[in-house]
Amino acid sequence: MNAKDEQWDACPQGTLPRMLQAVEETHRRRNIHRVTSVFAGVLLAAATVWFGVQVAAYSSHRSQDTYADLTCAEVQNVLKQYGHGVLAAKLEERIGAHLRRCRHCEAMRQKLQQPPSHHSWRTLPSPEVAMAP
Repeated sequence: MNAKDEQWDACPQGTLPRMLQAVEETHRRRNIHRVTSVFAGVLLAAATVWFGVQVAAYSSHRSQDTYADLTCAEVQNVLKQYGHGVLAAKLEERIGAHLRRCRHCEAMRQKLQQPPSHHSWRTLPSPEVAMAP
C-alpha cells in the first residue's frame, strides 16, 4: 500500500445507496425534462400549423371575390337589408346566388341574423333606470 491508499476512510453505512439514489433521481428528472420539452415542441409546431391554416383560409377570401356578378364588398354593404323586402327583387336574387356560393358572406349573414346576447350593452338599463329608488 502506498500513502494515498492509507488516506481513504471507509464511507459511513448507507452513504453509497443515498448517492446512487441521488444520481438516479437526477437522471429521472433529466428524462422528464427531455420528454416534456419534446412534447412542448410538438404541441407548438401543431399550433403553428393550425394557426397558419386558419390565417390562410381567412386571407384567401378577398372582398373583390365575385359570385353572381356581385363582389363580397358589395354584398356585405347591403347584407343588413337583404331578406327584408327593402332591396329590388333582382338584387335579392343576385345576393342569394352570391350567398349560396360564398361561405364567408353566408357566415356573415348568419351572424347578422343572430339575436344579440343577453349580455349585450344594448340590453343594459339606462343609468336613470338603474339608479331609480
